[in-house]
Amino acid sequence: MIDCMSETRATRYPCVYWRGDALYYTYRDQHRRKRMVRFGLGDPREANYARLAAQEKADLIRAGRLDLRQANAQDSAARPLDAVVAEYANHLAARGDSPMHVKTTTRFIQRWAASCGVRTILDADAVKTQRWLAESRWAARTRNYARSSVLGLCRWAADYGRAPHNPIPTVLIPKANEDADRRRLSRALTPAEFAAILAVAAPSRRAYYLIAATVGIRWREIARLTWADVDLDHARITVQASQAKTKRRADLPLLPGTIEALQALRDSGEAHPGGRLFACEPRLRTWNRDLERAGIARMDDRGRSADRKCLRMSYCTWLKDAGVDLRDAQRLMRHSSPALTANTYTDPRFVNLATAQGKLATTLLPPNAKQCETKRHNAKRA
Repeated sequence: MIDCMSETRATRYPCVYWRGDALYYTYRDQHRRKRMVRFGLGDPREANYARLAAQEKADLIRAGRLDLRQANAQDSAARPLDAVVAEYANHLAARGDSPMHVKTTTRFIQRWAASCGVRTILDADAVKTQRWLAESRWAARTRNYARSSVLGLCRWAADYGRAPHNPIPTVLIPKANEDADRRRLSRALTPAEFAAILAVAAPSRRAYYLIAATVGIRWREIARLTWADVDLDHARITVQASQAKTKRRADLPLLPGTIEALQALRDSGEAHPGGRLFACEPRLRTWNRDLERAGIARMDDRGRSADRKCLRMSYCTWLKDAGVDLRDAQRLMRHSSPALTANTYTDPRFVNLATAQGKLATTLLPPNAKQCETKRHNAKRA
């Protein structure tokens, strides 16, 4: 009995033959080596077209008229978009992005591909993408997130050889103005409001709120802290690079009230057995319940919300009120730029512009000159 996989039958095309139930073809690669490729089921004529295309590409590479990387990129760009997106998701996870970020980015890309009819990476079109973003009902911040997800995929595909070129350059899709379309606004708490929340919160949550409002650590970063990160003797707390949103280690000072709350938490025996400061982060409904018991409205008259982010915003605003230099506030907040500290995390309600202008008036017009100006004005009136 003859093995069906070793049985070879010729076709009318040279170098194209049947082997069992599948079509195969051979060609000479750029190094003049003989290559055998399985074409699969189909018409021998189509297999011959594929052989001629492979041979032509190998001849161009051998003659130096086609770059090998560009040729591989063209082959990769012909694959289904799902395969390219899966590789991009693995790339994001490998560089340390959070699973939530990878999942959200992938979801935006899939929605973009379904709406714009993108089947391969080279089907990406800037006009369709811009129309898709414009017709969405998302806030400006969400649109910018979707924009960065799509543009990040296109840029990665061109840089890593998954496409011969970037199908959508970044300059073709402008960013939305987040300041003109802010739908979720946070506000800073006053010191009296924060004291009222501490009075009604449980001891573990009181320590949680104090770290957020007096150290400026992000809400989810606090949940990852361990007792090894806390040095109560030197009044210091460390945010490890693996725990931080920015992936950078930071040593931050502790205030006396926060130290006392942490000491009470440690002495109470409520520490998490895994070494973490807190067993879990307070839920949003728990925070809202504490606001209600403290007599604080979730929304003010300007539509600003007292959400969990407001504690970090309160910390930044209180630094501003205390006269802390903007560069020092930026380092304490661990921001990438001082503009983010000054414009986003500082509540304008607590910025006294009249006092600032009064300092300028005092500088430009000293008291003696001001008195002389008043006397001259009264003399003119008389």
